Amino acid sequence: MKHLSLILLFLFSAFCYGQKEVTFIKLSEKDSIVYKNLKHQFAKCINPAPDSSYAYASIIEQFSLDRNYAIGIVEAPYFKAYYFRRIQMLDSAVFYFDSSIKLAKKYHYQCDIKLSQNVLYRIYYFLGQTGIAIEVCSECLEVSKEIKDLPIITDFYAVLKTIYSLEKIQAIINKKLTDPSFNITEFSDALGMSLMQLHKKLKGLIGITASELIRSQRLILATQFLNMTDVNMSEVGYPVGFNDYSYFAKCFKEVYYCSSSNYANKNTQTIDHYLLI
Repeated sequence: MKHLSLILLFLFSAFCYGQKEVTFIKLSEKDSIVYKNLKHQFAKCINPAPDSSYAYASIIEQFSLDRNYAIGIVEAPYFKAYYFRRIQMLDSAVFYFDSSIKLAKKYHYQCDIKLSQNVLYRIYYFLGQTGIAIEVCSECLEVSKEIKDLPIITDFYAVLKTIYSLEKIQAIINKKLTDPSFNITEFSDALGMSLMQLHKKLKGLIGITASELIRSQRLILATQFLNMTDVNMSEVGYPVGFNDYSYFAKCFKEVYYCSSSNYANKNTQTIDHYLLI
């Protein structure tokens, strides 16, 4: 009996030790103020100075790791993902959103799963990967049901409805995207809508106009061409539906904050894989 008690005590201690990695440690009042300030600085920089926001995300990560602060450890890759989404490096954004989701599951931080999945499905949709977007939403919906979080459940039912509503729209874009003559008039005609109806529908579903959607998907396709080492930079715009290189270069710089050649060089750099997953 004595030995059995010792064994049970050992197993209980081992179990408690194993739970330490998912324990939410509360920050001191001073550290809490510092953490909130770092998040504020990240949000403040994300639009006017994206590279500075990435630096703050890295500081948040190290700050949280040093204090074993689970929420910060989970949120840091989310902030990095948001940075890469901001500069339209979507492959890197997907990597960090996936990293954040894995950490959120490890630390049982359901809120971050919702936040990451909600952005991740939009990226997959804009990449034209509707099937994966639906899988992402469905997975998060199951998690939400398990924790009985009604607001998240309601939100993701709406998300799934949005994706299914966009499938017909995406099919037309996929078919016509590289045709320079494809414009919003032809787009609305193919959907059997007026320009005003199409504008209202897209604004309600994804928050952008028809012309913005066409342009953004053409630019995303251009980045895929730029990942090819043998591509001629001066000819990237034409295969993706831009019939004017000057206009393509202007649009590209407005979205990615650099020229197409600089983007190609930047995107070949490797991503740091030092997250503790």
